[in-house]
Amino acid sequence: MTRLLLFFALPAGLAVLHVPPALAQLPVAGTWVLDGQIRAKECTGSGRCSAVSTKQYTMAIRIDSSHLPTPGPLVPCQPEAGQLPQVVRYMRRGTNSRQYNLKVLDRPALVGLFAACSDSSFRLGSVFSRIKLAVDDEHSTQRDRLKYSLVADGRRVFVTVTARLTGALTSVTTAGAMGDEHRAGQFEAAAP
Repeated sequence: MTRLLLFFALPAGLAVLHVPPALAQLPVAGTWVLDGQIRAKECTGSGRCSAVSTKQYTMAIRIDSSHLPTPGPLVPCQPEAGQLPQVVRYMRRGTNSRQYNLKVLDRPALVGLFAACSDSSFRLGSVFSRIKLAVDDEHSTQRDRLKYSLVADGRRVFVTVTARLTGALTSVTTAGAMGDEHRAGQFEAAAP
């Protein structure tokens, strides 16, 4: 089971989303500091559950105004660069909303992507991610949950991973100063 835990013990267990931008209420461009906890729990088919790990997470990211302040949703393993944005996207919850939900665009492709980088016994249960921007546009909260299962030591193990991150804008960047910096979590507006 040690191999399973390594996915969540490293910051690489959180992927960065790059999806096309759209017109919407935009977050403030600049440096955002995100911190929170990532927790993993595993259960056997008999219903016995145990906490596997709790990790404190802190990261600073630079975004432009067409990106959300997020490292991306939780993933069971790190897929190759550019593959995840083809199957998931953050969508604005409503026209005037400051909430963005992760939408799975192609579930079979997402399952295949995770199975290819983890284990052939991988089964995706559910994936959820929501980002809320505060009214001041300088704070954010992110809640994630990932449920999946795999076979370990001859038995199927069910894993639930949750993350709670808060973000705060620490410095504002002008549009021209962004350059080719690391930019996370592009989003698009939901269809009316």
